[in-house]
Formats: sequence, structure tokens, C-alpha cells
Amino acid sequence: MFAFIMHTPMNRIRTIFLCAMVTPAAYGQVIKTDRSTYQHGDTITITGNFPAYKANNIHFASLYVFIENVDTKRWWAYRYPVVDGISASSLVVDSILPEGRYAFNFLTRKRFFSIQGTANNLPGSTLSYSMLTKKNDPFFGQTTTDADGAFSVRGVLFEDTCSFVFSPPKASHPINLNISIETPLDSTFSSDTSVIQFVYVGHVDTASKTAAIASQKDLETYFQSNTTLPGVTVTAEQKRKVDLFNEEYSTGLFRNDNARIFDGLENNMISQSEDIFQFLIGRVAGLQISMGNNGNYILQWQGPSSFRGGSNVDVFLDEFKVDRLTRGIVSPSEVAMVKAYPPPAFLSSGGQKGAIAIYTKRGGLENLMLHKNKFKVFGYTPLETVWK
Repeated sequence: MFAFIMHTPMNRIRTIFLCAMVTPAAYGQVIKTDRSTYQHGDTITITGNFPAYKANNIHFASLYVFIENVDTKRWWAYRYPVVDGISASSLVVDSILPEGRYAFNFLTRKRFFSIQGTANNLPGSTLSYSMLTKKNDPFFGQTTTDADGAFSVRGVLFEDTCSFVFSPPKASHPINLNISIETPLDSTFSSDTSVIQFVYVGHVDTASKTAAIASQKDLETYFQSNTTLPGVTVTAEQKRKVDLFNEEYSTGLFRNDNARIFDGLENNMISQSEDIFQFLIGRVAGLQISMGNNGNYILQWQGPSSFRGGSNVDVFLDEFKVDRLTRGIVSPSEVAMVKAYPPPAFLSSGGQKGAIAIYTKRGGLENLMLHKNKFKVFGYTPLETVWK
């Protein structure tokens, strides 16, 4: 059973009228609404109860919510986990949601998030991977490839998006992995349940307001017929591609102008390096890079913030903090730009450390990559989401 629970703020005036049309469900699920009117700002809590899933030991499944504006054909898609036959989530009706008629389609399938992939040049081996969630929560794991290089990653639950970085198991193994992946949750499927609802945005005050029309003066008032502006010669220095890339993809604290930038777009020095840390050795004054006993790199920036026993340099991959500094963190051919920030970089707690920020190619530049081992993957919708 699905239930929509409403919380109504008193200062809202727009109304949504929601009518439900329930089709027969394969496993006896129904969708139930406690009332038929909702205001902007209400929170609609969606709870799913799938008794047949639980009875048949289907511990993990997925609930899809597709919403379409019947008139404009604009649509929204949300995806929530179902664990042991239960799903709970909520949609907050935003005040900017336009008036109109909406069709809600609820679909379920007996499939949970997983990654199916192939490592074309790593058959019958162990494959390491690291996950970097949007909330900067790191996770490290391993999977195995079969004789054809096929592998899978299962039992993973995360919200929004996550970066997966795959690396070979040993430092001595070539790092030029060529991996292809797919997430079955994003593929077409036959649903176990199909329930449709129609949502109506209520009537609002449509009285027109009188607005003053500003007069626009004709340019001919200023220039006589058949005349042109005086010729002007403009001289400008064309920006490098890496500078344009930096302006577009560096955000927040990473816009610090104190960083030294290394170009991976028009200079092939990075792509021809053994790994990204080997490239940095000797190129940044004060930065010392060594290999620890566990096979991970240790980065030490000499100066007031130096300390023994570990690294005093934070490393970021696409502005996600990376804690495990392996050779396979990223393939050099994927790197568009590297920024080195001397201490104090103020990019992490305390701010006294130095920092290395690695940016991968994007915005159409992905075609320049020789190898592929890093992917952005879509997971489940956050359990509380604004519908707008």
C-alpha cells in the first residue's frame, strides 16, 4: 500500500487537486491518498508496502516515479530503493510548479542498483574500485573479472550521483584500463506494478495586472541615414583552452588564484606520464612525493605545515576528496588540468594543508581520452526531494 501524507503550511494559497486512478497491480499493491487537495509547500510522503516481495524473499527492488505534464509534455523521473518490501520517500511541492494536469506513473521492478562492466585488458583478475559520493563519502572495494574481463558491483546504495574509479590490483600492473560499464536500473524493463494517478494544479487568481510599457527610442534618432559608427580596432589575447576550462569547471574555494595550473589539454606531458603523481614529481617547488609501504603515495609539502608520519597534502579528483592515493586514481590521458595549491590551501578542515586538484576531461573533451576507468553513475533519488 502507498500512502500520501500531507503537511500543510497555513500561509500558502495555491492548490493542487489530486485524483487517483488505480490499475490492477500484479502483487496486490494499491496507492492510497488521504485527501484530494494539496497546497504548494506541502510534503507528500510516499510509503510503499510490497507484501509479495517480502513473502518471496525479494529483499531488494526499485520503485520508479515518472511524472508528466499532460499539456506541455515536460516530465520528471525519480527512483527509490525498496528494501524488504518497504519504500519510504517524500516529494515537496515547490511553489514554482506551474498550473496544469500531471500524470503520475508508479512502476516497480525486482532489481536493485548494480554495475555490470567489462575490463577489456584485465581478464581473470582482481579489480579495485573507489566510490566518491556527492557528499564526499569515500568507499573502497574490490571485485573480480572472469576470463572475458566481465565483472559486477552489487549491494551498493547511494543518493544522487557517484564517481566510480577503477584501478588494477597491483602497482606493477599496467594502469591503462579500458573499461565499459552499464547500470541495469537505467535500462528498459517490464514492471511488476503499474499505477497511474492524475494530478491537477488548482486555479489561482488570474486577474491581469496593468503594467506600464516603457518606450523604446529608435536608434535612427541618434544616427543619420546611411551613416555607420567609426571603425574600431580591438586587440585581444586569446585565452588558452586550459584557462577556459578552469573558468568553467573550478568552483567555490577551488577558484583560488594561488594555484599553479598544469595543462593536460594542449600539452601532452601529463598524458605521457606513468601516472599523475609521477608527473608531479619535481614540478612543484616544496612538494615531495614518495611511495608508502602499502603501495599508496605520500605527499608532503615542506614548510610551516609539515609534519611527520603522513601526508599534509589533500588530493581532490573533480573536487571530490580522495583518501587513497594509488597509481590508478586516474589515467593520465583523462586529465584535463592539475592545480597545485601551496599551504595553506583552505580547501579542507583546518585549511593548513597544501592541495592537489585533478580535473578530468569533460564538455565534449572526453573523446580525447585514450583509456577509460572513471565514470559518473546515477543512483537513487534523495529520500526528500523538491518537485518543481
